[in-house]
Amino acid sequence: YVDEVRALLEKSLPAKLAVQIRGSLADGCTHLGEPTVTRQRRTIHIALPATRDRDKVCTQALVPFDIAVPVSITGFASGTYTVEAGGKTDTFTLQQDN
Repeated sequence: YVDEVRALLEKSLPAKLAVQIRGSLADGCTHLGEPTVTRQRRTIHIALPATRDRDKVCTQALVPFDIAVPVSITGFASGTYTVEAGGKTDTFTLQQDN
């Protein structure tokens, strides 16, 4: 479950982007895998694959997570972009071509 997505644009040349994602895993046996990043036009999608240990006794409480996902934006044209993960979104704006 994703609670918050924040696009953190570093003002450098070229600009760099880190996406902060906060949320909760369903239980103590669920683990996040390596995030995958894809792009469709001006929307960046971040998938958060999760795996669950089978045949284990698990806590049934939500387990919070907070990760930063680096996203390559080299070659992006100036403009506003949307970042999406787990149904939550944020936007960032490049003032110049990157």
